[in-house]
Amino acid sequence: MDKQLYILAFIEGLLVMAVELLSVRLIQPHFGNSIYVLTSVLGVTLFSLLIGYYIGGRISSNSNVVRRIPIFISMVSLWLISMPFINYLLVGSLIKTNLIFGSLATTVFLIAIPLCLLGATSPIIIETLAKEDLSAGKSSGNVYSISTLGGVFGTFLIGLFLVPTIGIKFTCLLVASICLLINLFLGFKIIKNIIIPLITLLLLLFGSYATFAFDIRSNYLPIGKELLYSNDNAFGRLEVMQSEGARGILNNSSVQSLSDLNENNSLLGYTHIISTTASLKPVLERNNALVIGMASGNLIKEISNLGYKQIKAVDIDKRTDFIAKEFFHMDNYDYQFVENDGRHYLASNKETYDLIILDVSASEIQPNHLFTIEASQIYYDSLNENGYLIINLIDFTDPEYAHTLEHVSNGLMKIGFQTRLIKEFYSGNPNNVNSLNSVAHEKIILATKNPSNSFNTNLSELSPCCSKYKVCNDIKLNLDNNSFLRKVKTDNFFSDDKPFMEQLSYKRYNLLRTKYNAINNE
Repeated sequence: MDKQLYILAFIEGLLVMAVELLSVRLIQPHFGNSIYVLTSVLGVTLFSLLIGYYIGGRISSNSNVVRRIPIFISMVSLWLISMPFINYLLVGSLIKTNLIFGSLATTVFLIAIPLCLLGATSPIIIETLAKEDLSAGKSSGNVYSISTLGGVFGTFLIGLFLVPTIGIKFTCLLVASICLLINLFLGFKIIKNIIIPLITLLLLLFGSYATFAFDIRSNYLPIGKELLYSNDNAFGRLEVMQSEGARGILNNSSVQSLSDLNENNSLLGYTHIISTTASLKPVLERNNALVIGMASGNLIKEISNLGYKQIKAVDIDKRTDFIAKEFFHMDNYDYQFVENDGRHYLASNKETYDLIILDVSASEIQPNHLFTIEASQIYYDSLNENGYLIINLIDFTDPEYAHTLEHVSNGLMKIGFQTRLIKEFYSGNPNNVNSLNSVAHEKIILATKNPSNSFNTNLSELSPCCSKYKVCNDIKLNLDNNSFLRKVKTDNFFSDDKPFMEQLSYKRYNLLRTKYNAINNE
């Protein structure tokens, strides 16, 4: 029986990581990529295993308790198959709640039971092996080593191959089915009863049908919108949707880009503000440019139309390049795509640029490490003497609460950048409760190395789409009157040692989530 138990220990470890990893991927589209989601999953995982270890230890001395191991693993496998459907039911009730509570409650209901069952299996296996004249130390060492090996195997298989290749639902089905079938074969030898395996197989078929016959994603699709593309991987769910002459990219249900299908340009105002700011650079200095964050490629279109040459787009997610070319006509533009983290790419290359644009987000979260003072130093070293750094930063509309903007600006100034904030460019009433912009929106920072930089005021050099907006014309003609030059230096900035940008931004994206739910429920 020893070999059979060791194989079950391997499966147990694999299933622990499968439940943990796949729960993250299921929860993130609804509660974002924040530290709160990851903390919820890790915390619930450890607490559930704790309870499982305790329960397993208490029942391990019972007679014939080893027969429960195949039952526990069968139950977890069936649960894993149904997790996408269970998650859908949970999100419908909890999406409107506070971000921390919602993500934590969803995690508890989604993974606590299966992880408790898996946690209980290890003490039972150890006790069974110890009863067969194997020392407790040796049996526990063997079981935990093999279980951990299963976890390592499952982590790499699921995270690096299965989810990016076949998606979340089919990964749940494939992993659970393989584990279940092996478990049933070994379990039959342990239980020596055909009834339980047969019932389990019937439940497997029913669970698979319930999960896959029901198109969960279609229930999230807004009325009148067409889903053109959807793909899951370690960086989130990317979707391309189309409606009423517009096409957009969603990352974990958060809009990343929106384009006009007829004119093939951005419908998001901040894109035109960044383009206008980039047009302030004299024409002879528009040589090489780097855009960190690909999205649909609208910014690359804009700066290409301004005459910037040797354009590179750096994005850690290679799917963005495929989407941009397949759905947003970026195959008509000359640029080089680099699959890499923006900060890592700049730090590992000695090339310098006339323009660097930082426009990044993972769902509603902007990656902390790209906004620290250490990152600002890398940007500074990667710019030519008259280079521009343009940053799209999302923060509170009300300046009194825009602390993220303040910290990022302080870091830039500490490094030596002259730092400007483009004035408010969203039109309409900021107190309009039917607008997300009443809570927060994009803030555009222009950081220059040379304080004596001259700015190009030739209106004819604006992109055609930007010239339609009065605010773009105003910025182009008179930057000083349409920006705030930051002069006060403080030591309140983000650093690699103190990456508290996400915590500082928590109130903002929690309010955005609440506002979004309120608008969509009217």
